[in-house]
Amino acid sequence: MVTLKVSTVVNGEVQATNQVRNVTYPPDYLVGLHMKVVTHLPGHVLSTGTRSAAHIQDGDVVECHIDGFDRLVCPVRHLKVS
Repeated sequence: MVTLKVSTVVNGEVQATNQVRNVTYPPDYLVGLHMKVVTHLPGHVLSTGTRSAAHIQDGDVVECHIDGFDRLVCPVRHLKVS
């Protein structure tokens, strides 16, 4: 498996970093499994989680950094906040 570094960044601060080779299930297996039960469309995200969790809240900006790919930037909006 190719060695890719993956980082979760919340509000500009790195919360977790790991390598794809350390995941429990390889990415192709996870995508195949999810494709059996969900129709994926362009823009859909398959989140596999990390060994540690970050607390996020309304107004935060969460980013996923993967070596060789554009950053995925997601503003957090809690739908129940008025």
